[in-house]
Amino acid sequence: MNQTAMTDPQKRALEHLENLIRIPSASGNENALADYCFDALEKTDFTPRRIETGDGRYTVYAEMQGAKKGKTLMFAGHIDTVPVVEGWETDPFEPVRKEVKNESGVMEERLYGLGANDMKPGVALMLTLAEALTGQSEKFSGVISMAFLPDEEAYSVGARALIKSGVKADFCIMAEPTYKYIYIGGPGKMLFSARTHGKAAHGARPQEGINAIVEMGSFLASLENIPVQNDPEMGKQSFVPFRVKGGPDHYSLSIPEECECVVSKQLVPGEHRESIFQALERHVSALGLRGSMTFEIGQPYYLPYREDEHSPAFKLFETVYRQRLGRTPPYKIGSSVSDANCLSAEAGIPVLTFGADGYGSHQKNEYMKIESLSYVFDIYMRFTFEFLGDFSAQA
Repeated sequence: MNQTAMTDPQKRALEHLENLIRIPSASGNENALADYCFDALEKTDFTPRRIETGDGRYTVYAEMQGAKKGKTLMFAGHIDTVPVVEGWETDPFEPVRKEVKNESGVMEERLYGLGANDMKPGVALMLTLAEALTGQSEKFSGVISMAFLPDEEAYSVGARALIKSGVKADFCIMAEPTYKYIYIGGPGKMLFSARTHGKAAHGARPQEGINAIVEMGSFLASLENIPVQNDPEMGKQSFVPFRVKGGPDHYSLSIPEECECVVSKQLVPGEHRESIFQALERHVSALGLRGSMTFEIGQPYYLPYREDEHSPAFKLFETVYRQRLGRTPPYKIGSSVSDANCLSAEAGIPVLTFGADGYGSHQKNEYMKIESLSYVFDIYMRFTFEFLGDFSAQA
């Protein structure tokens, strides 16, 4: 057991966090940080292993067995970040502590760096929790597992490799930076290509051809007319064009016969790729295009998910949260996708998302509030023993 992890978990988590920030880990370049996590876990009672993603990267997955058989509680978090954006006032790969007056006029200590909010604090807390749990296997039943996932900011290949490996759990805490809320659901997402097929002709005689770009323009102008489901919590999720390309790259006095558009559509419960493609085909049929149109699913693809906050595990977490923070946790539905979509909707693992406090995900001058580390750690530790064993032994 790392003694600091038990006596001063905030200090230990901060040590890990500063080390993690110094390791660049943008999506596609996570292996060095994965190695750090693997090496740290080898010094604990957790048994880590590498789960290959098929592209040279890997998920780090570790388990610690309790005194007897029981449920499995998983902690999960992604180890990748977005690339550095312009405008940083400090070196994004060198953690910087600052005393700053917050919006309420109260001084607070912050740590700045790339990933300081999204989501290296969660990774640091998971490693600290693993260290603090070492030597305490007799105080709980079942299994505590941890998953350190690459590629969440892109295609979630780490989470999908984890699922493909057959890993299961009865409950999962996703350590994303959602301190002000507990996230219990979110929309899915599908990315697809729409292609219009026209007829080539001389540019001086357009009436002899069918301009695929004009056809695409008619389709895009009518996207908002395609009926979509209206979910009471997630609302209506519209079609969002991301990129359009038609005609050859070089100049040509020809009517373009092909045009492609990449479109994103977030999904609410009840929507999936088949239902969306059926709606698109009905809509195109009613448009009366002169040419034809085809659709092809792309990546990423996520199903929506919605957890039951009234289930026993969520009510237990609510109790632990209230005991530590003195308030009832506010539940919220997320606005985008994450690895939680994969674990919940694809693997059937109930997921609760809660982590440290901070600001600036995907932005310059990203930071986290250092004080929140101790609160979140205490909630993680208390919930672990309440869910799997006798927390009175830790009181």
